[in-house]
Amino acid sequence: MSTATIRQVAHVCIFAHDLQVTQDFYRDVLGLEKAFDFKRGEDWIGFYLDLGGRSFIEVFRKAESRFAETDQINHICLETEDLDGLIAGVRAKGVAITDKKRGADGTWQA
Repeated sequence: MSTATIRQVAHVCIFAHDLQVTQDFYRDVLGLEKAFDFKRGEDWIGFYLDLGGRSFIEVFRKAESRFAETDQINHICLETEDLDGLIAGVRAKGVAITDKKRGADGTWQA
């Protein structure tokens, strides 16, 4: 039996049918910094978004990717210290976001 312990999430990988739109959302709407790009030759195939510490969202282009309720990963939860401010900022950028509500785990979410 290993004595190694898990310290944190290193990264979550998601697929995007449009890398530019996905990058613009996470960078320009949510304010995440892009850590680096993945390229195959000159072809831009993905990127890493820096979540702080050593945690990242890894995004790869997959033209046929679409959201479905049957997907194995339904969402990514990003923590903020100011949910009301984040909601206002997202809306100010013209992006739809749900109103703040209590989740099944008792936390505020949108």
